[in-house]
Amino acid sequence: MEVWGGGDFGKNMKIPSPNGEVCSTKKCFIEESTCWYETYDEDETYICHTCFEVRCTYERAPPYGCAKCGAKKSLRWFENKETSTRDICDLCYQKDYYKRIKPENGCAKCGKEESSRWIYNSETKKMDICLTCYAKDNAKKNTPPDGCALCGSKEASHWHINEDTKKTDICERCHVRRRKETPPKGCARCGKMDSIRWYSNKVTKAMDVCATCWEKKQNDVQIIPSNGCAKCSKKTSSKWCKNEDTNEMDICSSCYRKELKEKQREPPDGCAKCSKKTSPEWHINENTEERDICNQCYQKDRAKKNEPPNGCAKCSKKTSSVWHTNKDTKEMDICRSCYNKDLAKKNEPPNGCAKCSNKTSSKWYKNEDTKETDICQRCYNKDHAKRNEPPNGCAKCSNKTSSHWFKNEDTKERDICNQCHEKDHAKRNEPPNGCAKCSRKTSTNWRRNKDTKEMDICELCYRKENREKKRLEAEKQRIKVEEVTRAMENLKN
Repeated sequence: MEVWGGGDFGKNMKIPSPNGEVCSTKKCFIEESTCWYETYDEDETYICHTCFEVRCTYERAPPYGCAKCGAKKSLRWFENKETSTRDICDLCYQKDYYKRIKPENGCAKCGKEESSRWIYNSETKKMDICLTCYAKDNAKKNTPPDGCALCGSKEASHWHINEDTKKTDICERCHVRRRKETPPKGCARCGKMDSIRWYSNKVTKAMDVCATCWEKKQNDVQIIPSNGCAKCSKKTSSKWCKNEDTNEMDICSSCYRKELKEKQREPPDGCAKCSKKTSPEWHINENTEERDICNQCYQKDRAKKNEPPNGCAKCSKKTSSVWHTNKDTKEMDICRSCYNKDLAKKNEPPNGCAKCSNKTSSKWYKNEDTKETDICQRCYNKDHAKRNEPPNGCAKCSNKTSSHWFKNEDTKERDICNQCHEKDHAKRNEPPNGCAKCSRKTSTNWRRNKDTKEMDICELCYRKENREKKRLEAEKQRIKVEEVTRAMENLKN
């Protein structure tokens, strides 16, 4: 391979190609380079220095890819201290490097402790400025004197080059708008007129490349799994999706869409556990290997599997619909109710609710007037019910006020009040033999029987049982107090 340039020409001196043409590799239009290399290939004549380095880097890549992320392409490969071989890709090396130089007190400006990159601070002479703060400072420095050329705004998170004036005087918001504007001739590659977003064309230097064509180009660079798709063994795809079993990007777009449709397809007999016929997602049943488990039952089973042995670390509760991580122990031992209470305490406004001045609430909502989270759960529910009030009231009882409005299955509108909904719900769940204790066949609500684990206890029997339990507990407490007082009197005597 013959080399032109470098050495005698100087380090940074660029020279044109020996044949006077651009670099012969695809997707490269460089006219001048520090060195030119002759390849002796049929399709290629001379390639620039950058393309030569990239080619050599891919040739030097380890056969199994990066030791950390499995990537098989990288601009540079770094030495792995554990194996003493060059099998760490550029991205993984950069991540490790910025973790090592992470400042103790976080960012010097915003106090943020995590950042993908740390920038040098000229005041403290340390690498303690996060990427977001650096981008903000950079945007302020580069603010054009007359503001944005399109909207006149003088504040922006980022400034872009104006193709007409060749100056950086287009703000981020206008740049995004321009990317959404359809070019007059459509996409320069496929001629499509509709697209979510438009990308810049390197050849024409205009925003005339549609999102699908741009994604295809990006996916050319994307790592293709060695064995192809894990389900259909197809080796070409417009997009590679994540496999939930292996946590790798080895599912083609067509298989991913099929799987998504299967998840949303309703089984003919409904859920195998609760007989529910509607669910946003259907999960595989381990016994039948069919998608007939609704999302609610799946979440319950998942919560049971993740149940901590000692229950919740705060309230000792042993059952919960979801378990959250404990920041102190870093284990999944915080129940949903305790997690919501802690979250509500963090978001508590100093002056309480803006409407009722209540200072405690299970959840806080955003106030549309002040744009602060200072509306309590009760006030939010009232406002929500008022907004959704049907003009003719409830479709069954004509009641015009309700704490909550439910969907009518006949009209598919929210015109069923809370009372009528509870009555319908109780009728649907009526046990065939009535209440297991009093044989009553009608009830406002049906409760679960601990012996049979079925919903066959009426509301009256449940309340009686609950009252009896409380009475017995109070009696036990009274007996304990009497025993303690007698023991104290005996000690005194």
